[in-house]
Amino acid sequence: MPNLIIQGNAYNDWRDGTHTINVSRQDLIRAMITVGYRNRVDLHSEDLRIIGVRTLMSRLTISLLEVQDNTWVLSDSYRKLIQSEKASISYWFGMAFTKIASEWLLNVEWLADVEKLKDDGILTTDPNSKERGDLAGFDGQGKWHVLEAKGRSRSIETGLILKAKRQAGRITNINNTPPKTTSASIVSLFSKPIKIHMDDPPPDGQNGISWKVKESDYLKYYYSPIVNYLDNTDSRKKKILGFDFDVSMVDCCGQGVLVGLLSSIKDKPTKARAKTIAWIGDLYNINEQNNAIDLSKFGMSIGMDGIIVIENKEYVEGFPKWREITKNKILKSIKSKTA
Repeated sequence: MPNLIIQGNAYNDWRDGTHTINVSRQDLIRAMITVGYRNRVDLHSEDLRIIGVRTLMSRLTISLLEVQDNTWVLSDSYRKLIQSEKASISYWFGMAFTKIASEWLLNVEWLADVEKLKDDGILTTDPNSKERGDLAGFDGQGKWHVLEAKGRSRSIETGLILKAKRQAGRITNINNTPPKTTSASIVSLFSKPIKIHMDDPPPDGQNGISWKVKESDYLKYYYSPIVNYLDNTDSRKKKILGFDFDVSMVDCCGQGVLVGLLSSIKDKPTKARAKTIAWIGDLYNINEQNNAIDLSKFGMSIGMDGIIVIENKEYVEGFPKWREITKNKILKSIKSKTA
């Protein structure tokens, strides 16, 4: 599986230092359809087109990456884009890779765009505050995390990391409690492999910014695009690795992608944190029993938030007829590809 590098700093624990992590194509698609993109469709969380647009755009965007020596790097196609296109792509890569890094380094299961949260009235803050993080989310313990994401394709300009650290560090409390981390996330797309700099600064001593956000409202907002899509398309109940999922097809110019959500979360998204505690433990046990199944070899990614992406050709083309994807079917599929 292709990898990239996370460089942690100022966490004062195991997270500091250099970490090489495996990231599949399906992981990238899942991250992109989760954090979204600031376009006209994405401005409205109830718009049924969101998942389709995000999935199509994610596949187009990922085509600007390639794998060299088993690492993710920018492709030559990216360098042929005009500057305005490069800026948009760098922005989305910055958000997506930050989503992946926050899962791995911070155990943040849910991460969402602060501007969209504000626009939808989910997050309230000082209306005059301009410097603040791009993304806000929380982990399985309900601890909040703030991240300022930047993507750069040529170089990291002087002062960028300091500025990002200052923006994230300005958030001093969420619901009257200090966030667990306030990280700057700088994605060096020009590095080979791509590198994500994660830095958790101490407070800068300036007047802090306070946020108010209700967890249940946040979770309803977070899941609304995929729940709405599943409710209004030909979705089916499927059993995957012993878990019940609602799954539907997204047609990307004739090439399908299956997207879905753990059924227990789809039924009660506002209770997702309670449900994922048991879910993650059960999934971990399954992986341990099978010597850590590499789902990427099967063309699948499952997030800690219960969202799933499948690109496996057999199951995409066979949808909706198949009923179940078992551990043995995954292992058999992987074995046949490597034989």
